[in-house]
Amino acid sequence: MAESPSTVGPGLVRRARRAADLSQRDLAARLGVSQSTVARWETGQSSPTLYLVEQMLALGGLRLTLIDSAGEPVAPMREDAPRDRAGRRYPAHVDLDALGWWMPPGLHLTVEWLDAYRRAAEERIPRIRFERSSWRGIKRGLLGVPDDHPTWAELVSAVETRKARH
Repeated sequence: MAESPSTVGPGLVRRARRAADLSQRDLAARLGVSQSTVARWETGQSSPTLYLVEQMLALGGLRLTLIDSAGEPVAPMREDAPRDRAGRRYPAHVDLDALGWWMPPGLHLTVEWLDAYRRAAEERIPRIRFERSSWRGIKRGLLGVPDDHPTWAELVSAVETRKARH
């Protein structure tokens, strides 16, 4: 059976088992699966979950690494990426930018709005915009796909830089 990109190939399972110096039965016991399950992985009849692949590789001192098309390692997205005002992560597929300090919606040019804006500037709370438009595609075509979302400090710095230029 040919290996597809979405499955773990039999050769990888055998390689991991050899690196760990384990029989099918021993590997199965360590992973909490049956010996026949390991045999099916090695014949390509089924494929282990990513979690089991990581566990299996670790037994032999191996680990998964993502690489890009140039062969360079790719790190996971960082944990300290900014969150929205409800504490949620921004979607991974959008590009973030800070255009200015945060402004409350619906209070345009009122005293309350100015107070909130002033407070956001003092507390360094950027107004974060995320982009999914065709302009994003043009920017990505020119500049490449960003590795990660900017950190909170990078977004604040972007606002301060823009303010300094104006």
